[in-house]
Amino acid sequence: MSDDSEDRDADIDAGRGVGPDVGKGNRTSMVSVLAILISVSALLVSVFEVSAIRDEQRLQAWPYVTVGTGYNAEGFRITAVNKGIGPARVRSVTWTFDGEPFEQIEPVIEAVVGEERAFSYELYRASGLEQIVMSPDEAVEAFFVPWIPNAEEDPAAHAAWVENGNPDTNGFIDAFVKQGSVSLCFCSVYDDCWEATLNGGEPEPVRGCAVD
Repeated sequence: MSDDSEDRDADIDAGRGVGPDVGKGNRTSMVSVLAILISVSALLVSVFEVSAIRDEQRLQAWPYVTVGTGYNAEGFRITAVNKGIGPARVRSVTWTFDGEPFEQIEPVIEAVVGEERAFSYELYRASGLEQIVMSPDEAVEAFFVPWIPNAEEDPAAHAAWVENGNPDTNGFIDAFVKQGSVSLCFCSVYDDCWEATLNGGEPEPVRGCAVD
């Protein structure tokens, strides 16, 4: 047999030996890629499920606080109500009058009616909303002040009122309703926070509450 024939046979035998190994390597690579894709898919599903669970937990602990005013024969009040399904952690309260912020109601009263006709905590009621936790459906009276007794309906009460400095609660109520406001910042147990403003409708989401 010639040398050329031997070389051709050797090439054929070599090709037959390499082919199956190459195919096996390709299949192994495909299996590896599929395994990686399956692992990544499982991880994404797991992340999505965890996120969905967290969202559901947040919804189950969602607070919704509104602040409103009310009038009756006794006087004027401001009330905060948690209408949500989760507790509301009130972190801060800000009173404002004519655009100026106040941390407490006392300086607001003085700014509205002046020092001479201002009134003290002996006359009004105020609940410290800061750092309290409001349960679902809980209402908290943030502030209440009575009307000035009517001189014709109750002369004695009116006379006593005048003798005690004649505090101008009526003037305060009228001015505060027109130019005043109060807002409170509250958070859920997951530290999602909102700000509710007096007669302001739906609470606005905020990144956090400023706490003294």
